[in-house]
Amino acid sequence: MKHSDDSWKLNIFPNPTPNQITITSTEVLDNLSIEIRDLSNRIFLKETLQTKYFFTILDLHLCNGAYFITIKNSKNKSMNKKLLIAK
Repeated sequence: MKHSDDSWKLNIFPNPTPNQITITSTEVLDNLSIEIRDLSNRIFLKETLQTKYFFTILDLHLCNGAYFITIKNSKNKSMNKKLLIAK
């Protein structure tokens, strides 16, 4: 059975986090473009990571607060989530 592109899903945890998130994907191997912005829309991080066996880990060096994380996969599907940093 073939999966449609609409079946792509991501999960980010823990959220809130002090300094590291795990990103899980429904794709075994995928290149993810990650962008983190603050509430004023300033970019704090731009990175490309590859999932391996459905997940990848991202180390964060951000101050406490609320951010928006946008993740785009290699098929140009994207997802936006709120990310909370609490140390």
